[in-house]
Amino acid sequence: MIVSSWFDRVQDGIIVRIRLQPNARRNEILGIHANQLKIKITAPPIEGKANLYLINFLSKLFEVNKSRIDIVAGAMSRDKQIRIAGITTLPLELRSKLGC
Repeated sequence: MIVSSWFDRVQDGIIVRIRLQPNARRNEILGIHANQLKIKITAPPIEGKANLYLINFLSKLFEVNKSRIDIVAGAMSRDKQIRIAGITTLPLELRSKLGC
C-alpha cells in the first residue's frame, strides 16, 4: 500500500492535491513539493484554460475519461484538489517519475 500526503484514496477513486504552474513551455510533472504534486501546463490561467488542459493531461496520464475527473477545490487557484473516479492504483509513468 502506498502512503502519501499528496493524494488520498476515497471510496470511488482518489483525491490528488496539485500545485499547478500555468504558462509553461511544456506539460509535465515536476515532482512532489510541499505535499502536492507539482504539474506544469502550457495553457494560460485565463477563462479556465489551464484547468481544461490539466484535466486533459490527467485524463491521458491516468487513462480515464475526462468526465471522471473533477476539480473539487481550488478551481481559481494554483493549489487544487482533483478527484479522479475509478482509480485504484497510480499509473506506472507517475510511480516511476516519483519513485513510488
